[in-house]
Amino acid sequence: MKWILGLGAAALAIVLLVFGLGYLLPAQPQDSGTIVLKQPPEAVFTVLSDVQEMPAWDRKVRKIELLPPVDGKPAAKLTLDDGVTMTMVTAESLAPTHLLREFRSDGRLAGSWTYEITPTGDGSEVVLTEKSAGKRPRGRFLSRLTGPAKRINQHLDDLRRHFSKKG
Repeated sequence: MKWILGLGAAALAIVLLVFGLGYLLPAQPQDSGTIVLKQPPEAVFTVLSDVQEMPAWDRKVRKIELLPPVDGKPAAKLTLDDGVTMTMVTAESLAPTHLLREFRSDGRLAGSWTYEITPTGDGSEVVLTEKSAGKRPRGRFLSRLTGPAKRINQHLDDLRRHFSKKG
């Protein structure tokens, strides 16, 4: 019986630790990643702005459904490989250097991705910045545990692979 109480106390301590550390982490974290591509900004922007083609090159995106505009801005329903769905709104689009996408779940703002595309001598530098909003303490803790920029880096790596397949 004592070992059951000890096990329960240990589990409670872990839960309290996760929530405590989660509360200490910023509620609206910002992370970013960068890649350099051999393609000019116009080519990169064209691929990034074509939401219907995302499932062809982004390993996490399974399906895109175009939606009516949200607040007058282009919108799509994103279905990820784990079944999670969210609304993606293109909040700003300044070809060929800037693209801002907001992600909403259940009508709430969940975060945004901002692409800044800068010409280089022989291609482009792409900086992707993610701003998260409203994550619960447990989510903030787990996000830091799994690597805050993991999804950003996967997405940028998929973009690089897409262009390497094209030649």
